[in-house]
Amino acid sequence: MPKFIVLILIIAAVSIIDIRSMIQSRCAKEIIPYFLLMLLSGVVGCLHLANPYRKSIAQLILSLLNIQG
Repeated sequence: MPKFIVLILIIAAVSIIDIRSMIQSRCAKEIIPYFLLMLLSGVVGCLHLANPYRKSIAQLILSLLNIQG
């Protein structure tokens, strides 16, 4: 469980710093895609930390697309 907390704290700290700099440089259009990518990276990181020995994300995507890898 502490790994999840550390991951979330790191993502939150980096996001706050980056979003502040985006606001100061008037790049408001980039905040939403940035937030979505950070959210996606947090979800993927938590999935990996939950069980690192299961199928990888690439294998899940390939099986979803019916491509044998």
